[in-house]
Amino acid sequence: MVNKLTKLERRMREEHIAYIIRETCRGAIELNRNHVIHRDIKGDNILLTKDGRVKLCDFGLSREVDSTFGKRGTCIGSPCWMAPEVVTAISAMNGFF
Repeated sequence: MVNKLTKLERRMREEHIAYIIRETCRGAIELNRNHVIHRDIKGDNILLTKDGRVKLCDFGLSREVDSTFGKRGTCIGSPCWMAPEVVTAISAMNGFF
């Protein structure tokens, strides 16, 4: 969605951005209620339908909270979209700064 708007050279109003963020958070909360961690929320994985609804997509890295498949503490996702403290912790563990 973000890339498409950039290519079209269109700007979004703050109200629209706030709506998309709010609905994305609601989606993440709903996933949490269902014991699922998305693990890769980023602009490319947020869709906007023709009628203006916000949808999360690409659940390829998602896991159930209680899943034993893979470690939840591992670094998975898109580094440029990770929180700085996550990237800093990963760099410190690997000896990079």
